Amino acid sequence: MTSSHDRIAAMSRTVYSWCAARTSSAVDAEDLSQEVLLAMLRAAPNLRDERAFYGFMWSVAGNVYKAWLRKRRMPYAEWAAEAAAETADPFAAMEADADIRLLRRELMLLTRRCRQAAVMYYIRGMKVAQVASALGVSVSMAKYLLFKARNTIREGMEMERNYGEQSYHPRILDLRYWGHGPNHYYGMAGTLLRQNILLACYNDALTPEEIALAVGVGLPYMEDDLEKLTEVGLMAENGAGRCRTEIVIFTEDYNRAAADMIAPEAEAIAERVMRCVSETQEAVRRIGFTGCGMNAAALTWQMTALLLHRAVIVCAGEKAAPELPTDRWGVPCMCWAVEQPVHAAEDPFAFGTCGMRNDAGDLVHCMDFPIHGEMVHHTLYQQAWTNVFLMIARGEAADLSENDASIAAELVRRGYVRRTEEGLRVGCPVFTNAQYTALTALIAPAAQEIAAIALHILEKEAALLSEHVPEHLKDRAAGVAYFRLFESAVSLPSARLHGQRFLADAKACDWLPTTYVVLAD
Repeated sequence: MTSSHDRIAAMSRTVYSWCAARTSSAVDAEDLSQEVLLAMLRAAPNLRDERAFYGFMWSVAGNVYKAWLRKRRMPYAEWAAEAAAETADPFAAMEADADIRLLRRELMLLTRRCRQAAVMYYIRGMKVAQVASALGVSVSMAKYLLFKARNTIREGMEMERNYGEQSYHPRILDLRYWGHGPNHYYGMAGTLLRQNILLACYNDALTPEEIALAVGVGLPYMEDDLEKLTEVGLMAENGAGRCRTEIVIFTEDYNRAAADMIAPEAEAIAERVMRCVSETQEAVRRIGFTGCGMNAAALTWQMTALLLHRAVIVCAGEKAAPELPTDRWGVPCMCWAVEQPVHAAEDPFAFGTCGMRNDAGDLVHCMDFPIHGEMVHHTLYQQAWTNVFLMIARGEAADLSENDASIAAELVRRGYVRRTEEGLRVGCPVFTNAQYTALTALIAPAAQEIAAIALHILEKEAALLSEHVPEHLKDRAAGVAYFRLFESAVSLPSARLHGQRFLADAKACDWLPTTYVVLAD
């Protein structure tokens, strides 16, 4: 029994803490702890199984405590509510290194109120009534929370729980949006934790505890993230306490399969763009728009962006763009995500696009590629900035208000607007409505051919995506597949054209390579 005696001696400090949490003074705590340790020493020879040491010893402690209360004619109800008769208090395991690890794991997996109640009662030594007051619940509810915490911990410590691969090998998601209003989801999946929560619940509905195990993060550190993702509708509870992801994710496996499948079509689009731009570039210059004398590299980018936007988003979109569902803010939009390779740098051809108008009907259109540096549309998506940019494009910047002048100064600093001897000038082509109509007529045959290829890609990808999405998202596969055309029919062909040096790096160019203005009549 030397081993048991040594363990009991090592437990003296914990026994005192245990007693202090159940007595009203240091004197009583010392008195009770001495009685508990003495009883443990006496009971040690009766221990038949060393593996049951801690449960046995804390059972002895409970009996001593019960007798100690009787001697003082104090009620035992609180202790009786604390411990199940046939098992030891789960917090008794604090003395065993392996059990401490398990206990910490199970505390990490408790839901918020159960965890708060357990910490207040067992670690801070608060009475049940104090716990109830702190949590704003009844005493009976506080007892229930403690009971539930104990049972959850006890059950968890008796089972094997394994962290998922995401706990040590997190994955990366890029949240995408297309809509006719403000993007309320911007930044909602901006952290690695939120991205991996969405991935963990994509194919299987999981409880918060299971999510914590999948991503390797304790519930205390992810509850707010779970609530926020659910609040904006990126996740939902299924009514059984389980969460699932509510948006389609183009996983890395899917992306690889799709890229291989549509490679011939992407090559065909790249070839048609090259031929169209080469054959019509001089005719485009002769239209005479502001900026028609820009260098060849900038004009090639402009025409490529115009042609792909016209073909994929306008022409193919007229035939295949899905009806956008309305989100909880009343905005018609679609939100989806794309998994990125963990060690890959930002995709230089994952473009972003938007068109903004002022009250006069003037349009500024951006089709940004990261290869050009800063994304222009993030700035011009703000109406006040759009208004100033379009005033400058019209040559009406002489009488800017103080606020508009400060915006103009920032546009100059960013390189979107230039100071010239004639005044401020936007750094992009400016078309009249008639000039823009002439341009679209020049590229119309190529746009229709590329649109047909894009629709063929869409048919193939919709079928492939339906095999990759979970059952509850299958009805969205066809609609979301359309937005995959942004990668398949725009980004991938652009990357091929850049690799073939048809599209040159344009970061040092004086012109915004893929932004243009169309003035209303």
